Amino acid sequence: MRVAPHPRRDSRAFDGYLIGRDGEPVAPEEQFLPNPVGKNGDEMVFYVNGIATDLAKQMEDMENIAAHGRQVVGVHNATAGLVRDLAQCVGDKLGTGDNPAVSTVKSLIKTSLATGTKVTLVGHSQGALVCSRALWELQDEAATCGPEEAWSDSISDVKLETAGGAAYTYPAGPSYHHIVNKYDIVPIIAGLGTCLPGIDPGTEQPLEVVSRVQAPYVKESDSVYEMAMGLLDRTVHGTEVYYNRDS
Repeated sequence: MRVAPHPRRDSRAFDGYLIGRDGEPVAPEEQFLPNPVGKNGDEMVFYVNGIATDLAKQMEDMENIAAHGRQVVGVHNATAGLVRDLAQCVGDKLGTGDNPAVSTVKSLIKTSLATGTKVTLVGHSQGALVCSRALWELQDEAATCGPEEAWSDSISDVKLETAGGAAYTYPAGPSYHHIVNKYDIVPIIAGLGTCLPGIDPGTEQPLEVVSRVQAPYVKESDSVYEMAMGLLDRTVHGTEVYYNRDS
């Protein structure tokens, strides 16, 4: 059963749901994809959002990405507030705790590869961490599953693009393209752009470093919390920076 989008406080009800053009969350067990945002004929991608993102903000993110020649279906990584979101990030890095968005990404990959369909993922901020965790878990499953699991030999058909990603490591096999804004604190602290002592991502994967700072803006509907979070997103970290429609 599809339901209409709810405001930020209800985002957890749709954790791991799929989001399409009409903005109505679709439970992953319904086994169908909503109509994507974007133009017919463009590359199809599954987009996983970062922390503090409600359904409306994820729709904005999807439109930003679609403007760069993609058709986009969202995997909703629900927000439970900044503190809980950050705690979940720690769990994702350690591979512990339940994250429905991780389960949905794994299911999408398995279903697509089993039918011979290549998969392209886009992960922003924690969304990159969700994708990283899903791929590590699939690698572990592939090592133990039987030949009847048709997806297990096709992991090289997965492509992942990250923007401002919060993950240090990614398993071998898939194709990667990582974008890091050198002014973005998220990948500097938690991802492939890290400068923290004792942390070496050691990646030989394609890493595109950009230099972007945008003037912040405030929407009339913004709460104080949204203004504070938006300051980082709208200047150096958000999809409006990484997928700027003018770039």
